[in-house]
Parts: sequence; structure tokens; C-alpha cells
Amino acid sequence: MKTDPAKKDSLKTLAFAVLAVLIPLILVELIFRALFYFDVFKFTKSMKAEPLHRYSEIPALVYEMKPSFTFKDFHGVVRTNSFGMRGDEYTMEKPAGVYRICVIGDSVAFGMYLPTEETFAYLLEGNLNSKLGKRFEILNFSVAGYNASQEKIVLKEKVLRFKPDIVIVSFCPNDDTYTDGLGKMSRAFSPFSIGNKLHSRAIGYLMHSLEKSVFSKMVDMGQVEDLLGELARESRKNGFEALVLLIPYNYQKEYTEKKKHATVRDFAQREKLPYLDFFKAWQDTGSETRKDFYLEDDIVHLSSLGMRKVADGIYEYIAEHFKGGTGMPAARLETQASK
Repeated sequence: MKTDPAKKDSLKTLAFAVLAVLIPLILVELIFRALFYFDVFKFTKSMKAEPLHRYSEIPALVYEMKPSFTFKDFHGVVRTNSFGMRGDEYTMEKPAGVYRICVIGDSVAFGMYLPTEETFAYLLEGNLNSKLGKRFEILNFSVAGYNASQEKIVLKEKVLRFKPDIVIVSFCPNDDTYTDGLGKMSRAFSPFSIGNKLHSRAIGYLMHSLEKSVFSKMVDMGQVEDLLGELARESRKNGFEALVLLIPYNYQKEYTEKKKHATVRDFAQREKLPYLDFFKAWQDTGSETRKDFYLEDDIVHLSSLGMRKVADGIYEYIAEHFKGGTGMPAARLETQASK
């Protein structure tokens, strides 16, 4: 049986076209792998460590921390419990007599670059247990890189299973972004970008570049509005109290994120959610002292001093409503938070 010459020529043309595309792509990938191997981009040392995060099986949740895992880099050690939370081990079922508080947030509430013992969740738990004569557990569900859309999923798919008495949502002024760890997180903590999911260094680097130049500038406060709306609905449905924290960026003169704080406060008031906005406390502090609330050369992440300030503020707020064993009535919280 003779082969049709025209068909044979077409197959050859197709094969050459495929090779013409594949060979340059393979060469580019090999070049990028060499650049990564020799650390030409000066990426963080954590690139060479086994990553702390993994892809999540929960729909729309891009990634989560690995359970029962120890992650070491040049900033120190991060340990997770069996549920993939930073901190001590807890049971899903709430022990009798325990008042349980769950924290949802991003790298600020997570305590980026700090040991667990210096995070506001850990400090707050110690203050409450030692000073109020009750037994408290604080479960920190915060994950570096999360935005409001990811935090909403964590609330519904993770936090509610632990039957919280209070849910604290920590808002950082970049929680309205669309980045979701596409590039920057992959650069420091692979594998959650598209590039790393495809095991491609070239695409991973492209995602990082796109995040810096494009995705980081795409914001939508609607994500935050949805999160607080869901928090209010679940609070009423499941009978827990809610508290919204607003933690400002570091600033020396004019603060550029005041509008976002006002918007979040408006969302919270509309949903009848109590909130604590630390902007006023920061504003009443001298710029040099305020600078010490943050890590050196970092306008986002709190230092151990900043963490203590936040922990003290939340403690004073909660403790006031436990005097006399009255708990935390939502109406009183709303009134207090609105002052």
C-alpha cells in the first residue's frame, strides 16, 4: 500500500512545527534551571528547602501548610500541628470548659519571620489563661500570602469544624489583592504557582514577574466585603462571636491606606461586626516608636514589640467583657468597637 506523498509531507511539516516549538521551550527551561541552580536570581535560601506549603484539595483554596511539618530557613523554624496550623497541637473536638478562639489572616497574623512564641495569637493565649482564670485555646489558621478570598474559604471549610467561641479576622491592607501566591510565594515557598505546579522554573519565574508588575496592582475590596459578610452570617448561624482586626502598615508621615481602613470599618458596621482598628493607636505613637513595631526594612510585618501591642489590645478588649462572667455580648462589643 502506497503512502500518499501529500499526506507524508503534511506529517513532516507538522513534526517540524512541533519540534520548532518544543526545542526552544526546552532550551529556555534548561537555561532557567541552570540560573536557579547557581542562584543567579539571588532567591531566598528556602527555595532549596522542602517547601512548607502544598496544594490544597479544597476547591478554590490555592494552597495550605503541610500538617505535622517542620520548615527551616534562615529566619528560623516553623512547625505545624496535625491540622496544618502554626502552633500547638489541638483536638478538633473542643474540650469541656475551654473557650476557643480561632484567628484567620495572612502573613502578619501568621507571624512571618518570627518564632511562634512571639506571635500575637500565642501571646494572647498566654495572657488570657494566666489572667482571667479560665481556660482558653487560640488556634491560628493564618497562612502567609492569603487574601480575603482565601480567608473566606478557610472560615467555611476549616474554622467552623473546630466549633469556635470567637473568630478573629485579621485584615492587612493588602488582603484585597488578587495575587493568591501565583509568583512571589512560589519564588520563596514553591510549589504553589502555575509554573511550579507544572514543574517549570521558567513559568514560575514568569508568574513571579507578572505578580510584581500586574497582579499586585489588581485589587478588589469586594473580596473583603464578601469575607465579612460570610463572617457575620456564620456568626449568627453557629453562635460564635466575631472580631475584625485592622492592622496598619508602617508609616512615618502620611498614611496612604486610611481609606481602606474606613471601608473595612464601614463593612463591619453594616454587618454589625465588632472591630479593633490599630491605626488610631499607631497614630498616637511617635514615628520612631511606631517604626519599632515592625521588622527592620519591612513596612508590613510586625516585630515582637508590634505583636505584643496587638496581643495587649485584643486582651484588654476581650477581658473587659469577661468581668463578672458575662461573656462577650455582641451588642456591647459593637458599641465598644464603634467608639
